[in-house]
Amino acid sequence: MAERFALAPKSAFAGLMAPVGPTPAGVIVTELVGLGLAAVEPRKGRAAELIAHVEARYGLSPPRSLRRVAAGLVAFLGVGPNRWLAVSESGAGFTDDLEAALDGAASVIAQTDGLAVLRISGSRVRDTFAKGLPIDLDPRAFAVGDVASSILAHIGVTIWRADETAYDVAVPRSFAADFSHWLAESAAVFGLADGGGEADYGDSVGT
Repeated sequence: MAERFALAPKSAFAGLMAPVGPTPAGVIVTELVGLGLAAVEPRKGRAAELIAHVEARYGLSPPRSLRRVAAGLVAFLGVGPNRWLAVSESGAGFTDDLEAALDGAASVIAQTDGLAVLRISGSRVRDTFAKGLPIDLDPRAFAVGDVASSILAHIGVTIWRADETAYDVAVPRSFAADFSHWLAESAAVFGLADGGGEADYGDSVGT
């Protein structure tokens, strides 16, 4: 009898996030594994139809600004005018479900195999980002749920504020080694530690 194998997503950062610097660490990094990700953009003249389909299927209204809105296992991040990054905790099958739900009203491009998401937190996380991210992360300028697309260490990233002390960063998987090197170098003086497993993505909900 043939043996069956179940395929599982491979971590983009496995073996790349060795602890560095003093302890207790001021920066904690955890890869959020098992997510489904897709870029979503309405077809010409069908933005209202797209929004209606998302509301009906997922119980949320895609944000009209650079914000994160979530309901249940699914979140939509505004990354530009009528452009979103859709993220689901359910992982497998999310893009197919999204395409079916939108019923041709939008272009849906799978990003699950192209992006990895890290949750970076700790008392010195803002000091670390200041070494490479040209965005003001002061809470008065970048609140919980805010989203931005930018360049960090010559790498295009999408970043959003998960809670009062944590930020989630979507990084192209092909740049995982480069990003890890930048993070280790930038956080070394504060201490960098691996969060030790998958964070609960559902802990943070923007509005």
